[in-house]
Amino acid sequence: MSRSVEVDAGERIVREEEGARSMAAPAILAALAVAYVLSPVDVIPDMPVVGYVDDFFLAGAVAFYALERWCEGSSAVLSEVFGWFKWAVIFLGISAVSLVGLAAWGIVKLFGG
Repeated sequence: MSRSVEVDAGERIVREEEGARSMAAPAILAALAVAYVLSPVDVIPDMPVVGYVDDFFLAGAVAFYALERWCEGSSAVLSEVFGWFKWAVIFLGISAVSLVGLAAWGIVKLFGG
C-alpha cells in the first residue's frame, strides 16, 4: 500500500514538472511578443491603423498558442480548436501584412513615378 502511494506521488511530481515545462515556451513567446509590440522596430512601421496590423496578428497568434498549450492536458477538443484558431490568425496575418506591403508598393509606384 505504501508503494502505491509513493508511485502516485512520483507520478504527480512528474506531471507537475511536465506542466511547468509545457508552459515555458508560451511564456517565453508571450514575453517576446510583448517586446515586439512595444518595440519601435516593426515589419510595418507604427502608423495609425495600418501600422498595428502585424502587432495585432502576432499578439493574437501567441495568445491562441498559449491557450492551446494551457488546455492541452485538460481538454483535447478545446486545445484542438485553439490550434485551428492559431493557424487561422497566422494565415490571416500573413495575408494582411502582404496586402499592406502590396498597397504600399502600389502607392509608391503611383506617386513615385
